[in-house]
Amino acid sequence: MQHGRAGEAAAFQKAVGALVAAQEDKALRAGALTLNRRLWQAVMVAIADPDSSLPVALRQGLATLGVAVLREQDRHSPDLSFLIAIDRQIMAGLTAWH
Repeated sequence: MQHGRAGEAAAFQKAVGALVAAQEDKALRAGALTLNRRLWQAVMVAIADPDSSLPVALRQGLATLGVAVLREQDRHSPDLSFLIAIDRQIMAGLTAWH
């Protein structure tokens, strides 16, 4: 089990992998979206924690992204490319940070 930023990056990598697979196989779509939703819900809970060590500006930016991701997921037909792009950006940032 990975901890810290590496573990967080791995969680986003798993979500990206699931979403990419769902683009190829529609049967995987619901599971991939559920995984991504849970990941972003966890992000939203973590950044709302007043004891978070993340800078306020970063937490606010992540909250804005989180709202956009969760809103997209609530659409009848979510744009998987959009979700993948956001998750990849976060994953890249986490990878560079740790």
